[in-house]
Amino acid sequence: MSLNDELFAIRIALQDSFPNEKDIIRELKTYLRDNNTPIDEINKKIIDFYKEFNINFPDDFISEIDINSSAPNINSVS
Repeated sequence: MSLNDELFAIRIALQDSFPNEKDIIRELKTYLRDNNTPIDEINKKIIDFYKEFNINFPDDFISEIDINSSAPNINSVS
């Protein structure tokens, strides 16, 4: 399974719990961090993921989403 396939499956599951795309992106970033993706690559991977599905958020929009905020962690979502 490719990384984008994993992120897609996670995003679909998160849509039931998080109506705000910023929260979904935060959770995807947390997932990548928790799976040992280098911090400096996380934003690029998220940007590329969304672009693959023709969803173009400004790079700044994605870059400004902080994974250290108080949003629930993906590990608590089942």
